[in-house]
Amino acid sequence: MLNFKAICSDKPNLTEAASDILMQLSKLDQLIKVTVFIGGKTDDVLKNQRRLINDVWNQLEIPNGLNLNFVAQKPLNCNLSAEYITYSGNGTLHFADNNGTNIVEIKEADKRAIILSGIEDCNSKDITGQAQTVFEEINDLLHQYNYAYNNIIRQWNYIPGILSSADGMQHYQAFNDVRSQAYDAVEWIKGYPAATGIGVDGTRLCIDLIAVDGFEINAVTNPDQIDAHIYSDKVLEFGCQPVKTTPKFERAKLLHADKQPLLFVSGTAAIEGEDSMETGVNKQTELTLQHIDLLCQLAISNAKPLTSKCDVQVLRAYVKHPADLEKVEKLCSEKYPNAALVCVEADVCRDELLVEIEAFVSLS
Repeated sequence: MLNFKAICSDKPNLTEAASDILMQLSKLDQLIKVTVFIGGKTDDVLKNQRRLINDVWNQLEIPNGLNLNFVAQKPLNCNLSAEYITYSGNGTLHFADNNGTNIVEIKEADKRAIILSGIEDCNSKDITGQAQTVFEEINDLLHQYNYAYNNIIRQWNYIPGILSSADGMQHYQAFNDVRSQAYDAVEWIKGYPAATGIGVDGTRLCIDLIAVDGFEINAVTNPDQIDAHIYSDKVLEFGCQPVKTTPKFERAKLLHADKQPLLFVSGTAAIEGEDSMETGVNKQTELTLQHIDLLCQLAISNAKPLTSKCDVQVLRAYVKHPADLEKVEKLCSEKYPNAALVCVEADVCRDELLVEIEAFVSLS
């Protein structure tokens, strides 16, 4: 149903790199999402890059009027990179825009999926205010299309200054508090979404998500890691609530489909139990990849119909220090040589963590 891929360009000029990537993407059939990674410490720099790349995109024959989605993280293994999703199926596609949020809905027989990209609040000053506005927007959009929070299977939470604190509140914890409050409105019988909470440049909090309806889904837990949603207080910071709330996500989420079961692996780091491995980037990357491999093996044994192989389509590696790129890239490529690898510079949710990796996996 959904196919995940990535493309990079080493053209030295941003316009040339954008043309190199976007011309290839504009020729693809059933293209439903393009996420472009850009780096810049200020909103003005990021805005200028978005405008330049959009200018290139708008000069091309855009499939179905699809808009680009941007993530404020600097590409490390090339000058410009993009992840993209294509759809392979006989369903219908509906594209829409809601005040800058890109919407794509897929309908086939008794199954549906919706992708929301670029949900953000440009007005609120603090993270708490931004998060509250963004989750209200998510709730409204999901209800508009007859989905609910608990239909979300995959979510990306891009948090500016993720480890920064203001008035005694850590940004990541304040975000988690707002997310917990929003998620309390529904029951999560099939587990929370797979998710990533990661740092970005600039000042804007942004969320992307995929929600599904009519599919059998289930959470995949890692026996070597405590589920994040039951962490103890000792690994949580203070946020915007008097009681610390946990990060509401699963280690991975499995979507059962007759033609192509999919595994969405959350942002994964070198955590054992609930404690960080405080070592160098090599050891952290190795443990992170071990966690991902274990989740893949567990998914194989639980997939319906039965499967015997995992195809890691895309790995996205968030690297805290650019100097560590070569080590991370080498280990990822050795472990999953056939996967498209996107490496970006981003702060991770704990000071001691140097790398975080997520994956899109198809099963067969």
